[in-house]
Amino acid sequence: MEHLSTDFGNLGFSSSRGGGGNGSNTGEWPRQQPVPPPQSRNTPPPPQSQYYQRTSSRGSSSSNNMGSSVNRSNGSQDWQQLESDLNAATAKEFVPGHGWSSHQHSSASSVGSNSQGGRSYSDIFGQDHSRDQQQQQQQRQGQDEPAPERTFSTTIPSGPSPPSFRSLHSLGLSDDTWRYYRGLSMEMNRQMDPSDPRHKAIPFPYCNGFCLDPPNPHNARSSFGYPCNTFQVVNREDGKLYCLRRFDNVKSVNPKIAATVMEQWAGLEHPGIATLHQCFVAQRAVFFVHRYIPGVQSMMQLTNPPSFDETVIWSAICQMVAVIRFVHGAGLALRTLDLRHTLVQMDSLRLRVYLNCLGVVDALEFESRKSFQQLQAEDMRNFGRWVLSMVTGTNITAVTDAQTLQNCERYCMQNYSRELRHFILTLIRSQNPPSIMDVSRTLSARLLDDLDGTQLALQRTERALAGEYESGRALRLLLKMGFVNERPENGVNRRWSQSGDCYVLTLFRDYVFHQADGAGNPVMDLGHVVTALNKVDTSDEEKIVLSSRDGKSMMVVSYADVARSLESAYHELVSGSVPPPSVQQQHGQGQLY
Repeated sequence: MEHLSTDFGNLGFSSSRGGGGNGSNTGEWPRQQPVPPPQSRNTPPPPQSQYYQRTSSRGSSSSNNMGSSVNRSNGSQDWQQLESDLNAATAKEFVPGHGWSSHQHSSASSVGSNSQGGRSYSDIFGQDHSRDQQQQQQQRQGQDEPAPERTFSTTIPSGPSPPSFRSLHSLGLSDDTWRYYRGLSMEMNRQMDPSDPRHKAIPFPYCNGFCLDPPNPHNARSSFGYPCNTFQVVNREDGKLYCLRRFDNVKSVNPKIAATVMEQWAGLEHPGIATLHQCFVAQRAVFFVHRYIPGVQSMMQLTNPPSFDETVIWSAICQMVAVIRFVHGAGLALRTLDLRHTLVQMDSLRLRVYLNCLGVVDALEFESRKSFQQLQAEDMRNFGRWVLSMVTGTNITAVTDAQTLQNCERYCMQNYSRELRHFILTLIRSQNPPSIMDVSRTLSARLLDDLDGTQLALQRTERALAGEYESGRALRLLLKMGFVNERPENGVNRRWSQSGDCYVLTLFRDYVFHQADGAGNPVMDLGHVVTALNKVDTSDEEKIVLSSRDGKSMMVVSYADVARSLESAYHELVSGSVPPPSVQQQHGQGQLY
């Protein structure tokens, strides 16, 4: 009968045969892993030497201690007791960082892995335990706190995720956004025919005029009571677009009044107003220059005034409240609040509202004796009329007859909420209308709703910008390569020979754009083009192989080498260049380009 000895005090056991054995006898089973007593999570692990003695020899047939076998055929009581203690249903396993824990053995996989909390652990007895050894050494040096819990990554190999697939349309703006900005660009580049006599009405330094006035066959006066011409112009000094208004036959405005009005409105910028840029007297006329806002039209120019939803109307009210609050806070008054001077910009998300012609009435009616308090109170009444005009599509002013005003109020009562009708009537019919601060406090909830709409519009703009952020860098590289590659005047230059430094640019151009398969068919790989240009722009150190078209020349370069060659060749080209003839002519005349 074989002698078995167990040493549970040391969290292990040992077995010895009378003559000593290596476990290779026929009919002997390999010894199973002993079951240690359960310990709490905070219990420090056993000494490192004993731990390694138990774990390093697991499954090894050459160990005299752990690898010895037991002859089960003898059927001793000691074996039965040991087999009961090693019942698989109650076996404990030591997991580094988790202490001794029991798990259910449902299959042979219990020896190799354990799944806890969705994380797969490989067999801990085949792993490197250098971290456990360092941890136990620190504990022996006086660190009594438990070791921090560690997590083990899965042993399943995983490579880098494949790049997302992108189409040609994903690299730029969407079709709708592209058409919208294309329309704005076409609008901003409009010009009158060079032989148009109206060019004479535009003073220096403005040029490239385009008339913005609607057809006026009867020569009717403007809403300000004077003949007026409106032009889209370009300022020669800064190259920006402006809206220029010319008022003829105005005798009440002199240069001093124009300077005073300009001083009052100078520097007032708000996203909801067309900022006054300049006011001056020239050619026996008064000129007002405002910021040009492309893609807008006045409310009165809408061919079929839409029936606005109440949500849209409240959004326009909130925008106009912000404008009035800004202007009144600066100690000024609008004096132009009606549909004729309200610019709108409609898209799929929201309605943008701008107020135009600020400062015009201040100059034309400079001799008015009304105080700013009276003018601001009149602004609030005009604000109520402006909202009612939006609701009904009829331009309502201070001189509108009572019957028309009553019909518009009845229409508002039948089609819109009581809150909106009460808001309009409070502004129109009050002897002392509420101030803009009182209105702002009343509309606090509506203002937050409008802020949400603004954030949505901003997110859409950011998405469009994200689709275009690569375009500028790629265009810059392509322009430089177009200037540098294969210039005819450099055909005999050594730098452009097949052994020159800049020859790499010609080979790189073929590498990027002239790919072909084994049969000579062109390969249109947009991803390859974008990736290569991005790596050149960032001077990536990745190596590539460039080959000539005949295959006789090959070179290994990095994207950084290509970038340095491109910059060197381009700067050399610029240093020997001359400006275009038109620029030379303008410099000769003392004009700024």
